[in-house]
Amino acid sequence: MRLLVGIALAGAAWAQSVGTASRAVSLPPDEIVVELVVVTAPDLTPDQVASHLAALSVDLNDLKTVGTLRDEPERLAWEFAFIRPYTQLNTTIKQLEFARAELRDRPGIAVRYQFFLRASPRSVAAMKQKVLTGLIADARRASGSNGKLRSVVFEPAAENIDSARSARVFGQASGALRFEFTVTAVFEND
Repeated sequence: MRLLVGIALAGAAWAQSVGTASRAVSLPPDEIVVELVVVTAPDLTPDQVASHLAALSVDLNDLKTVGTLRDEPERLAWEFAFIRPYTQLNTTIKQLEFARAELRDRPGIAVRYQFFLRASPRSVAAMKQKVLTGLIADARRASGSNGKLRSVVFEPAAENIDSARSARVFGQASGALRFEFTVTAVFEND
């Protein structure tokens, strides 16, 4: 009996073909992710720190961590992170520089920031939907099967800067972001 079940299962497995396909896609950045650190004396309250950042539309909801500095344990580092549309890049940088200059004149306060550009999760999801049908067709050709689609695994996209389309924005690399979409599909054999 076990032998018959094993043969039946092996026959079912042989009646399927697997195909894999990948497609590289470049997306333009549509978001700026800003990481901002405000270093203060320990006697400032969260509301006081946030009030210094009001011109940036940053509030306590954007606060990620608060901790002491290794080099200066008597000072606090308040780390904020927020996202702005890419179309506001110039305005956001001007606001960050204005806030840094304004706070530089206040004793005991320092501001540092960095930013990077990315394709929004919504843009990536839309591109996934756009390429899925073509990837399944490519996987079908790779499998050599014309049978019914049984299952699909849509692998996550890896993100990196597309060096072929990069540009310089305020000393930061920017430009198109490259995503690799991969599908592994199982088809019934005819």
